[in-house]
Amino acid sequence: VGASAGVSNSTRMVNAGGDNPSPTLASVNVMDLIIIATAGNGSDFGDLSVARATHGAAASPTRGLFAGGWTAVPAYTSSDTIDFVTIATTGNAQDFGNLTTGRRSVSGGSNQTRAIFMGGKSGSNPSSTKTNIIDFVTIASTGNALDFGNLTLKRGETASCSNLTRGITAGGAPGSFSAIDFITMASEGNAIRFGDLTGRTTSLAAGVSNGTRGVIAGGYTSSSSNAIDFVLFSSTGNAQDFGDLTVP
Repeated sequence: VGASAGVSNSTRMVNAGGDNPSPTLASVNVMDLIIIATAGNGSDFGDLSVARATHGAAASPTRGLFAGGWTAVPAYTSSDTIDFVTIATTGNAQDFGNLTTGRRSVSGGSNQTRAIFMGGKSGSNPSSTKTNIIDFVTIASTGNALDFGNLTLKRGETASCSNLTRGITAGGAPGSFSAIDFITMASEGNAIRFGDLTGRTTSLAAGVSNGTRGVIAGGYTSSSSNAIDFVLFSSTGNAQDFGDLTVP
């Protein structure tokens, strides 16, 4: 399964959805549970309300949210569905609400209060349109997403991460980008340019943070990349080289 999305707290990780390429490409609704402190195979957590892939994910220590994505039938349709799970339990995802517009290749970030869903592509494949939309929800409640503002560029497949104060998103496609944007989590408004990745453009990278640093790893341009970049949330400026993944 590829193009899935994961959320976690300090003890558990839930990985949800994705696409299964065999025997024909189809999106799935499966959610797996992993206990972070141990090693071993995942176990069944439950199912998403809608089978989908390339969705965005965000979490508080209590709840995980999965937003947007595409469904293989009919015709790779972009979804506006937001589901939530309680990470400490197991069971099927519940309906949270809807994004302001259906889209896939969405990137998510969160603090303990808000979840932010950035960018993406709307429409059906291959007639998709990249967007600069930023939506937000209050994680402890349910309801439809509200408009936060816009990214500096229209793009999907970005890598995002956040701390309590700021969210960043980097790279993206179609037409790979090097731009890094940031938002202030507690307010609304358009994103501001943070800087650029280290001499590369990328999409489909991964973003993680420890609250002080944001790290952007891997990705794809004309070929897979093994680069790892980092930024400091408290500053602005171009990313710095962290090192390399073991394989591209």
